[in-house]
Parts: sequence; C-alpha cells; structure tokens
Amino acid sequence: MLDADWQIHEWDENKRLLNLARHGLDFRDIARVNWDSVNIYHAARRGEPRWIAFLYKGCEFFAVVY
Repeated sequence: MLDADWQIHEWDENKRLLNLARHGLDFRDIARVNWDSVNIYHAARRGEPRWIAFLYKGCEFFAVVY
C-alpha cells in the first residue's frame, strides 16, 4: 500500500487476518495512522532490528512492533 506521503506498507495477508482475529487490530488501519503523531522506539530481539510504535486508534492505545 502506498500512502499519501511516501511510506509503503506491506504485510503477509494470512498474518494480517490472524492478527485481526486475535487482537481486533487490522494492519490496514495501522497503515492509515498519522505517523507524525506516533512515538517510535528502536529495539532489538535476537539481533534483529525492530521498532515499537505507541499510538492511539480512536480511544484505544496500542503498541505496534514491526
């Protein structure tokens, strides 16, 4: 998916559906977040670079790891 600015979002569709069923959070919704208002922190797990984004979607607070 290409958003209005410059970011390209891509994901595994099966993982998206599993995440939606488990957590009620759709990757498509996260792709539409205004990323200028999100707090993002760098983390590492088993040597793999990861980022943790803290954001609100509606009245709910989420931590998204990618």
